[in-house]
Amino acid sequence: MTTNANGTIASQMRFTPFGEELTWEGSGASKTDFGFTGQRNESGFGLMDYNARFYAPSLGRFISADAIIPSPGNPMAWDRFGYVQNNPLSLIDPSGHLVCGSNSNIAEGDCSTPTENYWANFPTVDDLIAEFGVTLTGDFTEADKIAILEGLTVIGDAIANITGQTNSYLAFQKVFGQLTFSMSDGKKDGSWSCSGSGSGFSCDPDAGGKIDARLVAHELGHTLNAIIANNDEATPYDDLWDASIRDNDGLWVTGIQDNGAWVRGYSGYISEGAPDLYHGPNDWDDAATGTRNEEFADMFMNWAFDSFDYRPEANGAGTARYNWMTTNMSEWINRAGK
Repeated sequence: MTTNANGTIASQMRFTPFGEELTWEGSGASKTDFGFTGQRNESGFGLMDYNARFYAPSLGRFISADAIIPSPGNPMAWDRFGYVQNNPLSLIDPSGHLVCGSNSNIAEGDCSTPTENYWANFPTVDDLIAEFGVTLTGDFTEADKIAILEGLTVIGDAIANITGQTNSYLAFQKVFGQLTFSMSDGKKDGSWSCSGSGSGFSCDPDAGGKIDARLVAHELGHTLNAIIANNDEATPYDDLWDASIRDNDGLWVTGIQDNGAWVRGYSGYISEGAPDLYHGPNDWDDAATGTRNEEFADMFMNWAFDSFDYRPEANGAGTARYNWMTTNMSEWINRAGK
């Protein structure tokens, strides 16, 4: 089971007795390669990696014979392709060689009980974040880490929809490469902010426990721009400077107005503050609020989450923003060149 930063269930995995994954309405997409009894799922082949050999859940059998015969005194052990003596409700195989019960050593070898070792096979939140090529430094709370993982996953999935990749980890790294997210260990003063750069993003120490997935996406919008700039390519900020995004009636939404001036607009967003904008006029009163920099970061966030204002009263402004981002994303991915 995977939850988001608010504790809401985002996805669940359920299995038949022999390990075939069940899907149902609302099950959600799995965020991990680990599945039945904690083994890695090689989904492209319909197999599971049990270390010593591969197992086919659809058959309920291993696809190669066991190199050893555990518990040779048990006739069931002589079925060298069999899975846990055909008793998956009571027994597990942690290595591809063993048959283990919940509280006893049935076969020779390591059959540590689940209370001792079972969960050791499951990846931690830190492990899953690392799959995206992201390193954390500083005192991020567990809630922060879960929010970071959600943000990375949403962005990875959105990029994968553009590139046609099936692995959101690889899709994310194709654009962003290796990043570091840091929490400063400086003096706390009650105020905080985060800032994105070409190497990741950093947050003030008071940000601990306040990170959410949409903020992660906003800062990574700045990171994407910086990566492209470091490659001496025209940036998304540059492209936005030359854009004039219009609604269904051809009315100005953001960018170049009819008089030729560039102005940040706010139609197409559900509101002018968090969580719909992370640098909007409801929450910020600074010179950066109206810039193309913060406009792009907020557009990137809403593009990844597909959360622009699609209500009829928006008159297509949200759709126009989304389409502009999607149209340009393939080129930005190429310019990032990871």
